[in-house]
Amino acid sequence: MTVSLLEGRKVALVHDWLNGMRGGEKCLEVLCELFPEADLFTLIHDKGKLSRTIESMRIRIFHSEYALWFKKIPTLSSSFPTGDRAV
Repeated sequence: MTVSLLEGRKVALVHDWLNGMRGGEKCLEVLCELFPEADLFTLIHDKGKLSRTIESMRIRIFHSEYALWFKKIPTLSSSFPTGDRAV
């Protein structure tokens, strides 16, 4: 299944941190199913705590020391190097 509006475009998925399967991650899982070729950008990734669908994505970690960067998350997440991808 594809979303025709974005067909032929690069897509990036962005999530603040991936450290368990809660509501936001369940929504992200659906987006990962819709866009399996997308890159997934995040600040934190705790391997093994997510669904197979999310774990199978190309996950690009921006920073893993979230305790040090917690206050800067809004600024950091807006500076992900997503290039020409639709975000």
